[in-house]
Amino acid sequence: MKVLELAKNLTKPKSVYLICGEDAFLARLALTTLKNALVPNFSDINLVNVDANIDAQTLFEMLQAYPFGDEYRLIVINDFKPKKPTSKSGGDLSNVIATHAKAGSSQSIIVLYAPGEDVAKDFLGAEIVDASHLSAYELGQWINNEIKSRGAKITPCAVNKLIEFTLLDLSRISTELNKLIDYKSGGEITEKDVELFVAKDKEYQVFEIQDKIAKGDSVAVFDIIETIMRNEKNAFSIITPLYNNYRRALFVSLHKQESDEELARLLQIKPYAVKMLRPQVAMFSPKKLKKISSMLYALDNDIKNGRINENIGLIKTISNILLIRKEG
Repeated sequence: MKVLELAKNLTKPKSVYLICGEDAFLARLALTTLKNALVPNFSDINLVNVDANIDAQTLFEMLQAYPFGDEYRLIVINDFKPKKPTSKSGGDLSNVIATHAKAGSSQSIIVLYAPGEDVAKDFLGAEIVDASHLSAYELGQWINNEIKSRGAKITPCAVNKLIEFTLLDLSRISTELNKLIDYKSGGEITEKDVELFVAKDKEYQVFEIQDKIAKGDSVAVFDIIETIMRNEKNAFSIITPLYNNYRRALFVSLHKQESDEELARLLQIKPYAVKMLRPQVAMFSPKKLKKISSMLYALDNDIKNGRINENIGLIKTISNILLIRKEG
């Protein structure tokens, strides 16, 4: 199940949970959800943290203990690797976990905490809690639920803008949303509030540069570049991600029949990032995308070898890319 579905499925908790997936914020949220729901009174007593090297016998003995002041007891095995574990003593830890999961409901619940690990389809009978990155739709749901729980208000346009500016990073969304709620003090959060108070992710700004190039808006392109340079004071903060994005756009162009999800998997980026690259693919042919990538690569090489000043080189190269945009 997804992390956001966990809370409503804890009326009859499972004996073993495996929390896995690449979003560390979501993984922590899942663990907090289990803690708040199952050991709300005496978590300092009924929540026990152990490391992944725990031996089978010790875990077995811990499972025999009874909770105090709560209905359940949580045993969290941290930094767990979802592969067949064996204990130092030779006892098979996986057998203890599988047996406990098979036994059904129990007052002692094992939580296999594995943030960053690939989401498993099945593991020793554990309930899989999927902490993989949320889609834009799921993030919108999370924002609206959080807003409702805090007694605040937000417009749909502000939700979308917050998701865009943070590039679907839930950790940043949570931080920025807290600031916006505090600032508005019960008032409705608008798109303008997000634009004024939420710092754009630098990668988002690079996507903005590409978007404005594709639209031929040279004034906006150089305004964004000036803003980034004023904050970063380093042209490579633009050149490197811009080069990477155009290379990715070239790959998408050559495989545009594939879905965003499949391309994201192949490129090891988020599906939303593929969506942001699609306008480049629509505007530039593979030949032009290859030419732009080569220009940015040559610029990087020239700067590193002292053949051109980085600021002058960046402006010159961006101007040439805009000329490519104007070509028929």
